[in-house]
Amino acid sequence: MRRALAGGFMLLGGIGLYVGTRLAALKFTELVIGPQHTYTEDGVRMLYNSSLRGNGFMTVGVLGILLAVLGFLVLLMDLGLGGFIHRQRERIRENNRAFEAAYWEAKRKRESDEAD
Repeated sequence: MRRALAGGFMLLGGIGLYVGTRLAALKFTELVIGPQHTYTEDGVRMLYNSSLRGNGFMTVGVLGILLAVLGFLVLLMDLGLGGFIHRQRERIRENNRAFEAAYWEAKRKRESDEAD
């Protein structure tokens, strides 16, 4: 339960961090443009991208994405994917044991047939 709660907070925190950086860059772009609104669409896009890079929002946005992905993985592992992986590993181990037992039995039988 604690891991699910931590994963949920990490996921929401990462999403909030990413959205917050995008909104801050958008607000900064709006402040630069000012009331005259004389920029073209490409000019506004250029200002937005330069505000993302220039103010360090890009780094924080990437950290937000990483935090959200990590939180999502923690949630998946805690809410069922971990159990699925464990069951698959056990099934593989069981199949390996059965195969090795059948292999060694067949080898012993073949060696005893060759000896006769």
